[in-house]
Amino acid sequence: MKDLSRINRELKDTIIIDNSPTSYFFHPECALPTISWYDDMNDKELFLFLPILEGLSTVSDVRKSLSKFVI
Repeated sequence: MKDLSRINRELKDTIIIDNSPTSYFFHPECALPTISWYDDMNDKELFLFLPILEGLSTVSDVRKSLSKFVI
């Protein structure tokens, strides 16, 4: 489990991208789930997030907008 409150940043400006829901257990409203990429040198998953991340860079609170992208 990763406690984002320990990084001393506003949660409204913080996103965690992780393949394990356990990792963002404390802050699911800040999570952008991804697939596992272990040993896949051709993985491009993070590139697929670029449009989402660019859009989120303009909002005042990512927590309010992330739910539009996470199913």
